[in-house]
Amino acid sequence: MKIQVGPCFTTILNPNPEERAKVTELCTIRSTQHIRRKWELHGTDVEVFRRFYRNGVVPTGLLPRLVAGGLPLEITQDINHPANGTPYTITLPPLPVSESDFGFQDEAVSKAVSKGRGLLWCPTGAGKTVIAAKLIATIGLKTVVVVPSLELAHQTHQKFQSYYHQTKVGRFDGSTELDKTCPILIATEQSLWAFLSNEPEGFKNWAKDIQVLVIDECHHVNTAPAKGRDKKIVANTWWEVAMAIPATYRFGVSATLNTEDSPNNQFVLESVTGKVIYYISVSELIKRKVLVPMQINMIRREAIPCRVWKTREIHGEVVDGAYDINIIDADDRNRWIAQIANNLHKQGRKVLVLVDLVGRHGEFLAELIPNSVFLSGKHKRNERDEGIEQFVKQNKVLISTIVKEGFDVPAIDAVIIAGGGKSHKMLIQKLGRARRITPGKSWAEVWDFYDDDGESSMGPRMCARHSEERLKIYKSVPEDVLTIWKSLETAKGLTLVNA
Repeated sequence: MKIQVGPCFTTILNPNPEERAKVTELCTIRSTQHIRRKWELHGTDVEVFRRFYRNGVVPTGLLPRLVAGGLPLEITQDINHPANGTPYTITLPPLPVSESDFGFQDEAVSKAVSKGRGLLWCPTGAGKTVIAAKLIATIGLKTVVVVPSLELAHQTHQKFQSYYHQTKVGRFDGSTELDKTCPILIATEQSLWAFLSNEPEGFKNWAKDIQVLVIDECHHVNTAPAKGRDKKIVANTWWEVAMAIPATYRFGVSATLNTEDSPNNQFVLESVTGKVIYYISVSELIKRKVLVPMQINMIRREAIPCRVWKTREIHGEVVDGAYDINIIDADDRNRWIAQIANNLHKQGRKVLVLVDLVGRHGEFLAELIPNSVFLSGKHKRNERDEGIEQFVKQNKVLISTIVKEGFDVPAIDAVIIAGGGKSHKMLIQKLGRARRITPGKSWAEVWDFYDDDGESSMGPRMCARHSEERLKIYKSVPEDVLTIWKSLETAKGLTLVNA
């Protein structure tokens, strides 16, 4: 089967009906979505198809899947791969441990340069920003780095400015204009999407000169809501932005690819960048003393069985939700969170309390925890910087809804998961806040709750199911020590012995 390979898309040339059917099969996602109308209690499951082979083209990142599917491919036109430019001069900060322990960063860069595209899967705290910077400096061509938030754009831009003294680094987000002359540009996905939507020709003229695309926290490519011009083809705005930039070097960087649990999501991501080309585990980085092991504590507590997850109205009746009753408004749980935070603070720990709601949970816990500072998306950047300074220098307990991706404060050595949840990606990001190495820090601790609301005829109820999902993640790193407390009382005083 003859193909013409381009940076983003590959054209299938005159396939016969059998080949066309095979390509369609290999480039189609089949999944089940749960659809529930407002007045329904349970909803229904609907099978959904998403085809990536349309109008004779497939995303180039999916070519390995075609080969694995048994299709013989004859390339009639390949990607015109540009020669590397002049390497950018780069100066990096001193390492917290020996340079040999961080040798994996150069291994990742070497593999990426040789492959030209692919996914770099490195744990939080592995120095993904440094890896990206080294990669960009090595290739030495015009680059755009796509990030998911204003906060991460600001942080990455500051770091890159300190790394590249002789190379101009630009920033394009809601507060800045696009400087098309910058050889290295840090841009939020939202700003690029607005540019593409409002000025498609202008975007095309700018993007044609980009030779290197780096997607930071690339797992967003497969999780954002569908907002593309053609939702049948486009996974989401991240996907459309990435596929509108015809860079020949294409890389994604993330700590939470989770390939086994999310095969369909991985399919979407690989269509943009190709497969995983480098991976290093948390266990390996603990052995290298790049990350620290954790003492993880889960306190088992009885929760109230509920019919729905969040409080809502069904057939004119307000039905109380498990999330509201057992997590947000659970008086015993909140007071124990406060006591744990206060005790850890007295021990001299740098305590981070992670919540998901601002007023009903974050601000409420801030009232229960003296010497604390609360930060949310409502706070301006100068307020956030001031709050983080109070946390680090004045030894305040930090309560926050925003300390997730890209938050880099190595001093954190104790985390309290106050908001529950079952997301693998979110929990890995949260745990990563405390794993970073810093002088004098040899371990970190995590406190969480196993909210046991029993079982129904269909298996564990919602809170128990979410708690089990978190427990699986806590068990995944052999170097960590997990303690399951039988009750609140057995954990009193925070004596770290098995109950």
